Amino acid sequence: MKNIDFLLNKLRYVTDTKTDKELCKTLNISYSTMDTWKNNDKIPEKRLYDISQKVNISFDELSRIMNKEFNSISDLIKERDNFLENDIDLFKNLDDLNYSERIKVLKKHCIDYDIQITEIKNLRMLYFVEYLVNDAVKTNKTKKLEKQVKELMLENDPRLKADEQTTNLFYDFLEEQIKQFEDKFKKENT
Repeated sequence: MKNIDFLLNKLRYVTDTKTDKELCKTLNISYSTMDTWKNNDKIPEKRLYDISQKVNISFDELSRIMNKEFNSISDLIKERDNFLENDIDLFKNLDDLNYSERIKVLKKHCIDYDIQITEIKNLRMLYFVEYLVNDAVKTNKTKKLEKQVKELMLENDPRLKADEQTTNLFYDFLEEQIKQFEDKFKKENT
């Protein structure tokens, strides 16, 4: 069922706003304009074009989202995610997407083309880590390297004492963090 409240919810989703006041500010419209939309139970199509320019989303995509009937906000979010997961020409269509959408598409392309993504900003350290990991994989010594890295982490953390109980607690904590990281990575890449 379409109604203005649902359309405004869709717009809040697209603009990442939570209230009418935030939405009006983001769209640079007055409360009276929004009241007119509410009274007419629709948003004029010519306004969608202006909105698309303000929120950095293509007019066609915004129109499609606004005109499609959804049963819930979660359906809307699934629809938006499906759009982002489609194959998007990396060099032509990114201009139609906002920053977070571009990141999502680029991450998908990195997965599709087996491109590594890292959070390491220090290029020297990144080189050392990649070199060590590549050599360990070639020589089937990844478990040994993992053990050495854990010991190095323990040695370089000034908050930790070098006793057996602290070491065991640290390694248990580290395993939990690794599991969370792996789960997050798997979730992002599915």
